[in-house]
Amino acid sequence: MEKKEKRELPEFGHYSDVNGLHMYYEDRGKGTPLILLHGGLGTVELGWAELREIFSQKFRVIAPDCRGSGRTNNPQKVLNYALMADDIVALVRALDVEKPIICGWSDGGQIAMEIGIRYRELPKALVLGGATHRLSKHTSDALSAVRDWLQSDPELEESLRNAHGQVYGPMYLETLLELLLQMWGDPTGYPNEAIKSIEAPSLLIIGDKDEAMPLEIQLEMYNLIPNAELAIIPNMTHMNYVTERSTIFSTIVLDFLKRIS
Repeated sequence: MEKKEKRELPEFGHYSDVNGLHMYYEDRGKGTPLILLHGGLGTVELGWAELREIFSQKFRVIAPDCRGSGRTNNPQKVLNYALMADDIVALVRALDVEKPIICGWSDGGQIAMEIGIRYRELPKALVLGGATHRLSKHTSDALSAVRDWLQSDPELEESLRNAHGQVYGPMYLETLLELLLQMWGDPTGYPNEAIKSIEAPSLLIIGDKDEAMPLEIQLEMYNLIPNAELAIIPNMTHMNYVTERSTIFSTIVLDFLKRIS
């Protein structure tokens, strides 16, 4: 059962009723719209931290809590990238945003890729961070270890309970994790022709220490997307793009966006 939102909204916080969701999003800055999409188990705050501040100095940054995460509900109790892409497109249209840049990391990158394939005319550009067009054993092993990772870090687990318990309560974290594991375990990938159909200028960005996304798969995607660039950040894991490597990450993304604007 959903709890009513009783907490005061953060600065820049808003809600929009789109695609059957009561979706929370932040809207800050001015200029060309830049949609920031967080990864699985993330939220606007957990997924983008200081990066939203950096990007909002040059862009209008719109950053939602994706379906079933943070302050956004999930009445259907299902997660998949196609549905979550529809959610974001519905938000873009509700806000009457024209040709946004869509930047996602991990699950956010998967959602951005889905939009690039199915809504080719919508984005001005794509930043596909930590994303993949096909699962590998390397990816599956890393994702299946998430539960053990959380159990080994009680402080992180408590933080995630608080972040994701704002609609359904603190025990919702288990439900969210199950839904994510089901989505991550789906072997369905994208055929090469679908990846080749992406029209928007695209930046693929990955860390050389990424536990989940092998570099060879990034190279495959880079060679398939017609108008693509590839950035590999040294000593960056799947998780520390918003912490230790955030300055390099933002510099690379801003350089790409400056050149395609």
